[in-house]
Amino acid sequence: MNADLEEQQPMPLCICQSCALICHEDQGHDIEYIGSGPSFCDCATFSASQKSPTCSCLLQEQSKQAAKRLGFRTEGLAVNYAIEYQGNRTDVDDFPYTYEVLTLPSIIPHCDSLIDEALELIKHSTDTHWIPFKNSQDSSLPCSHADLCSMEQLAYSILQRHVKQYNLESHINSGANIDRGGGAEWWVQVKYPDSMKEAIDLHYDKDEELASTFDLGSFPTLSTVTYLSDNIFNEDTCAAPTLVFSHMYEMNDTGPIGLTDANGSMLPQLLVSHGRRGKHFVFDGKLLHGAPSHLALRQNPESIVSNRNGIKSQHEGVRVTFLVNVWVTPPAKVSILSNDIREKIKGSTDQNFRLEQILMKKRSVRLISVDSNEQSRIRIPFVSSGATWIEGEADEEEDGLVVSLIPPPKHDDDTIIVKYCEQDLEPQLEQVWGDSDSEE
Repeated sequence: MNADLEEQQPMPLCICQSCALICHEDQGHDIEYIGSGPSFCDCATFSASQKSPTCSCLLQEQSKQAAKRLGFRTEGLAVNYAIEYQGNRTDVDDFPYTYEVLTLPSIIPHCDSLIDEALELIKHSTDTHWIPFKNSQDSSLPCSHADLCSMEQLAYSILQRHVKQYNLESHINSGANIDRGGGAEWWVQVKYPDSMKEAIDLHYDKDEELASTFDLGSFPTLSTVTYLSDNIFNEDTCAAPTLVFSHMYEMNDTGPIGLTDANGSMLPQLLVSHGRRGKHFVFDGKLLHGAPSHLALRQNPESIVSNRNGIKSQHEGVRVTFLVNVWVTPPAKVSILSNDIREKIKGSTDQNFRLEQILMKKRSVRLISVDSNEQSRIRIPFVSSGATWIEGEADEEEDGLVVSLIPPPKHDDDTIIVKYCEQDLEPQLEQVWGDSDSEE
């Protein structure tokens, strides 16, 4: 063949890899991998067969079966992948994503009892649990509101407030699940000082079952943290703060974190929230966040002790957070708390209180700018190996993906927004392999 003609010869059109591996290989056909190039879906050549009497495509049939196991409809399914809503922000920042920082005054007197419930819950379950959104009927709840444990009441009240605040009702009632619309996924985190599991490494909240089954990312509309304890372990040690970065999973997994405004100026890249009893923090559920244990991120405990007016918790020395994620399209296999565990939780405290229609008051947020690199960068790992579906995340030796950043200056404020004013100062996503000098 003429060399010029050979160069112009197009690559042969092939069936796609999924058709080859799932459908043709299942039929015992010989298949050969050629490479990346133009391809087509071969479903049309598969008529109804004994293996698949109702579906000509085995891949489609397997997907439907897996979806049903996860509790999703497979007919007429319409999922809202993105919800447009107007966020609530303070006057001091231009953080590019929705967030609010609030106080829940009505829960502050009950924080110790809520911690009692949290400690009882983790004796029986470390799973996340579900509260459905209330339609016009109370029947959407697992039992009457009065029979819920206080944590469920709190999750339900948080859900109701944010659905209304962010105009989500029409979306959350159109659920993609067989038996339910959207709602709230809730759980607790209990952390002690000097514990190997004290840190909550950086991660994305997501549908864990969908991720592990299909390698797909489905994220909550809103993520929230309610602090049941102060950000202090003792007079010498503060607990880790919550960090939220202006970064989503679909963005680049290496390079700088952060966006610029229309004029090319850097926008704030980081929210830092230190725990205070009764404080509530809500942010866009697709954002990268965690509570890493690095000492450079912690506050001076003296400033917290002096502002507590002599009030001490009976649970001094433990960091307890109550987490609620608002889902428009509910995650797979997240179940309502069992009645057996609910009754044990309700019996764990002597206080009898109800948390309905809780009041939320705005808290102040301070903008802090970083305009020099006088401090050394620190490295914050992603969650440990095997804990998520994200390829390349750090293992126990912190190989893999990390965020390196210049810590913000020491501060007494319980919530700050950090703006790295110049390029080369902003937080960076880095791949670290076999680096023995990585920060602990």
